[in-house]
Amino acid sequence: MTEPPKKTVTEAGFPFPFGARLYGNGANFTLFSRHAEGVHLLLFDEENSPPARTLKLNPSQNKTGDIWHIRVEDIKENQLYAFKVEGPFLPEAGHRFTPYRLILDPYARAITAKPDFNIEAALAYPPQSAQKDLSLSHEDNTASMPKCILVEDRFDWQNDAPPDHLWSETIIYETHVRGLTVHPSSGVSHPGTYAGVTEKIPYLKSLGITA
Repeated sequence: MTEPPKKTVTEAGFPFPFGARLYGNGANFTLFSRHAEGVHLLLFDEENSPPARTLKLNPSQNKTGDIWHIRVEDIKENQLYAFKVEGPFLPEAGHRFTPYRLILDPYARAITAKPDFNIEAALAYPPQSAQKDLSLSHEDNTASMPKCILVEDRFDWQNDAPPDHLWSETIIYETHVRGLTVHPSSGVSHPGTYAGVTEKIPYLKSLGITA
């Protein structure tokens, strides 16, 4: 005899930290959206399967300011998840909400790999539409999108701490990992990699860069 599926136990959760984090026998999920009118958390057992559970967040319980949040019991590491978000579709005002598109967690520490992934699957509009992003696609893309993976950060920082620079003395250098070192003129042993970036640290420090 097949056992009935267990009821999903949820709590309001809390708005921080961003992303998905394990707590006890469950996990807390958060998503920032100032203009969303509805948020659904989708939990998957397998990447290419339909969602095993879809949880609708209640704005009166699962929202603090502009942050939507929910805590779900019986969640383990490597849980696959994503969101669907409802809201206004007003491209002229910068709003392109659609319930037909899967939303990845921008704070996810990992996502599933889809070698055949086509970026057009993530677009909110039909690629062939003459109106482009002023039009809306009603085709659901859940099956063709990667999924977020809930993983824990177990890196041992060995009592390391960030430098205590005053904001008035902070100089931020924004760069692209590959772009900074891929050219032979960078003179690094590991071009286009994180290891190559570490080789450029003395150079960045000589420029006065602090962050």
